[in-house]
Amino acid sequence: MDVVEELDRIGARRVVVVVDPADRHQLCPLLDVIGQKVMAVIDGVTGPVTPADLFAADEVAVTCEADAAVALGSRTAADLVESLTRVSGLPGVALVDQYAVRS
Repeated sequence: MDVVEELDRIGARRVVVVVDPADRHQLCPLLDVIGQKVMAVIDGVTGPVTPADLFAADEVAVTCEADAAVALGSRTAADLVESLTRVSGLPGVALVDQYAVRS
């Protein structure tokens, strides 16, 4: 299943993308595919997820009225999205390569 199908399946229209700075090169191809749904990009998390990271991500999601979160690239991004989904109740999608997803 590709990311567009997965976002459509969960009804996502307003997405927050979390990406590790080392994986920013993957952001442009993703934006080409789902750019109209992306409301915010969080790209500053580089190590283990801290409570401050989680609260900041939750604030971004609330502010932009996100209805889903997408992790792109690293385990750190996936960990932050996983934590965010637990705190906020948003569905999350983790990209394990450019177009494949797991949720």
